[in-house]
Amino acid sequence: MKKVQKSFLQMCISHWRWFAVSTIAMTITGVLFQLVVTPLYRRTTDIMVKDETSPGSMLSSMTGMNMFANMGFNISSNVDNELEVFLSPALMMKVVKDNHLDVTYTTGNWFTREERYGETLPIKAQFGAATDADKLRLRATLHEDGAVVLTDFEKNKEQMKGEVSGHINSVCVTPLGPVTLISTPAFQTLMRQAKTLTITITKQPPYEMAERCLKRIKGDVLNNNTSIVQLSYDDAFSSRAELILNELTRVYLQAWQADKDEERQASTNFINQRITEIEEALSQLDGKLADYEHDNLLEIGAATPNAMAISAADINEMMLKLSNQRYVLKHMQQLMSKEGDNHQVLPGNILPDNDNIAKQIANYNTLVLKRQNLAANSSERNPLVRDLDAQIAPMHNAIAVSISHALSQIEIQLKGVVAKEQELTGKAAELPTKKSKMLPTKRQQKVIESLYVYLLQKREENGIDRAFNNKNIRVVTPPMGKLRPIFPRKLWTFGAAWLLALLLPMIVLYIRQLNDTEETEEEKTA
Repeated sequence: MKKVQKSFLQMCISHWRWFAVSTIAMTITGVLFQLVVTPLYRRTTDIMVKDETSPGSMLSSMTGMNMFANMGFNISSNVDNELEVFLSPALMMKVVKDNHLDVTYTTGNWFTREERYGETLPIKAQFGAATDADKLRLRATLHEDGAVVLTDFEKNKEQMKGEVSGHINSVCVTPLGPVTLISTPAFQTLMRQAKTLTITITKQPPYEMAERCLKRIKGDVLNNNTSIVQLSYDDAFSSRAELILNELTRVYLQAWQADKDEERQASTNFINQRITEIEEALSQLDGKLADYEHDNLLEIGAATPNAMAISAADINEMMLKLSNQRYVLKHMQQLMSKEGDNHQVLPGNILPDNDNIAKQIANYNTLVLKRQNLAANSSERNPLVRDLDAQIAPMHNAIAVSISHALSQIEIQLKGVVAKEQELTGKAAELPTKKSKMLPTKRQQKVIESLYVYLLQKREENGIDRAFNNKNIRVVTPPMGKLRPIFPRKLWTFGAAWLLALLLPMIVLYIRQLNDTEETEEEKTA
């Protein structure tokens, strides 16, 4: 085996000229390939798809359809759905139509053919009578002074004879219909360099061009943990790749906004219709309740701000409050009626709300405390002590009279509250029968009122949602990419060429060695 390998290696070395020629030929082929093949540039954009669960005004959210979002029906599928929309032929065809990408411009022959776009394109063509199904072609010879000659007309693979002369920025009547060649900002610069330039103008059906563009675009979800969609487009012109990605995003948002506007309008129409019907129903119910209340002398819901009590609960609370006040005042009265207690400090913080008595007790306590201090430091016979006793005695009597009057007022109030309680108790015995007849109507009124308020709220939310005009996507990274082309790459091209240059002679020599070995074995056998 080693002998065979050594023999093959010696054969390769002895035929080194073959490898040299093969290397030169493959290098030339790689250079020609680099020159002939149109380079491709890649542009990539990242787009985040937002979760569409905001409390908007859509009828689906109004009717509670968002509850299915928590049951696993719409988590990651939303991103996949939007990715499919991005890659749909309908959006791409609109991009093609809006930017006139169905019209292409080339110069040179089949071997030196070069596509023109952007800064390398001096004119743009408009076909006035062309339809989306037409495939048109013509050749325009441009001159520096703006004159143009149109020849080689072709419509749907049918050749048409004729030659039309015209001028840039004017309509030319051709066998293909009216054609207008509009100069671009680069016209003067390009024509000053070229003097005369022949451009082949081809108009493709927009759908075919959209299919061709879709073959160059790739889309995928960035990863399973995000809702970011990554779109990339390969094109001979980086500016056109950026344009297509930007326009695709714009057209997508435009279509999404149109769908949302239609949905919002349908929701608004439904809400307005229902609000009108509910207003009529509420008007009828309000009239029916008003007539019933008027006939039965009921004042349900008519509250007066000065009323002391309007329900049993309020009456009970008032009775409890007055009873507590009466209890405190009676004990105060008993405390003040004790003989020999004229010099005792009276409690003032437990009294009911009565500013007059509270002030009297405060002044009284001040004098009592002053008198006790003087008596403790001197004697009961001190003239100052006796003067204070003379002041304290009438104040004590005045406080007793005030407490007595306050007790009388509380007793009167208690009698009024008891009478009110008896009155309400009597009316309460009659109300169930009368109110029972109103319950179905009032219950229906409450239900319709609740629905009415709910619909008004949703209509406002719908208006706010339309005013803010939120988008469901956000461009995280605008279209961008490297300046050098992704195809062809010099390193890979020449690497493949040199590998072939090495393999081709080795394959030929190996086959020759096999043939020589077989012939030698046949001679030995013979």
